[in-house]
Amino acid sequence: MNYKIKYLPYLLIALFCIFNSGCNLLTDPGSTNAADLIGVWELYKQTGALQDVCPNEILKLSSDGVAKLQCPNQTEIIRNYTAVNGVLTYTQTGVSFDFYVVTKASTPTLELYGKNVSRNLFYNKISSVPTGKGSGSGGFSTNSSENINQ
Repeated sequence: MNYKIKYLPYLLIALFCIFNSGCNLLTDPGSTNAADLIGVWELYKQTGALQDVCPNEILKLSSDGVAKLQCPNQTEIIRNYTAVNGVLTYTQTGVSFDFYVVTKASTPTLELYGKNVSRNLFYNKISSVPTGKGSGSGGFSTNSSENINQ
């Protein structure tokens, strides 16, 4: 009897993986191809010790290494960036993130995990910049390219 109970969780996980494609996420963290970064992204979640980025930040990454970041109702700022070997680095500030582009339910998401800053950022890819520049809460006006560690 103990033998069956001991292996029941493994059996349930195996059955879940057979009937659900979600197990791909366990083995495939996403793309680290720099070309997959290109586009317009909207921040939907942040984690880590430093959660200071303005909610709903818009991040536009172009193939020429230029990033445009805009907090809701704020002026857009421009930063240069590099994306090499799965690491996105803002060259002016030195802030760097491990990046993964993952497609969940047919929506591409960008996951940024801070390397030298204590923040992790999660963006949804959007087709265009919202016309009203969005509305943020929390009173933050810091964008994700800033090097503010506490």
